[in-house]
Amino acid sequence: MCYNEFIEMNKRSILPLVFILLCGCAKVQHMDQLLTLKAVSDEQAAMSKEVEAVNKKFDELVSIVKSGEISQYKTQRSVRKKFGDPILIDQQDKDGSALQVWLYRYATKFFGSDKVYLYFDTEGNLKNWDYVQAKEEVQNEQIRQETPG
Repeated sequence: MCYNEFIEMNKRSILPLVFILLCGCAKVQHMDQLLTLKAVSDEQAAMSKEVEAVNKKFDELVSIVKSGEISQYKTQRSVRKKFGDPILIDQQDKDGSALQVWLYRYATKFFGSDKVYLYFDTEGNLKNWDYVQAKEEVQNEQIRQETPG
């Protein structure tokens, strides 16, 4: 083998090695950004799973309220254990009694969503509940009636 053939053969084997090393350096140089993107992606996946779980529990709560079986859950503790934390907790006076009101709805539907209100006395016992069905179709119809055209 002559000297020129030897040099040409080494060029072919060295060029891919140099390319791989340079690409590796670029990855190392941007490793912080890549790790940040991975963390954001993982966090979004976790949030999506959480929203799905909250919505599933809300569907179950609606079903139980509609069937009247909600009366089986007599305390805040039993409700929270079965359906998770409410979206909102508020205080109200109803018929001269102080009540704590828990609101449940879909996790990301702020408007146009079914809602369940659970009313607890000061000892944490379930006293009453309301199921409010969304009136999305009615609102859309009113908007169409008000819009000229």
